[in-house]
Amino acid sequence: MNFTPVITGIKESVVFEPPDGCIELLNQTTIEDLIAIMQKSIFVVGQSTGPMHLAALSGVPHTVWGSSRLRDRYLNSWNPHRTLVEYYTCKNEDNQFASTYEEIESLINRMVKRLGIENAHSL
Repeated sequence: MNFTPVITGIKESVVFEPPDGCIELLNQTTIEDLIAIMQKSIFVVGQSTGPMHLAALSGVPHTVWGSSRLRDRYLNSWNPHRTLVEYYTCKNEDNQFASTYEEIESLINRMVKRLGIENAHSL
């Protein structure tokens, strides 16, 4: 899609190898860095974690996944600024955050369409 993904977080929690073309900042960011990255982001992608709450409170559109009990919170009570959000409810209730690559890809594609940036270049 001609975007440059930036991957943050803790290296030990990553379950995939970051794809080529990503800016990989695992184990390298402070909260101040994360805020700066979000300020420059078109949208943020991640499972239900603190950075996703930060995105909502900062007005940054976000795509997030988690259990069914969190859906309304992301869309309403944890979203006081009514920030644009795409929420995916994971089907595996034993592991509330289990999702497939295809499910997350679909989630991202829905956000891209909602933002009207399907044909964006070098953002």
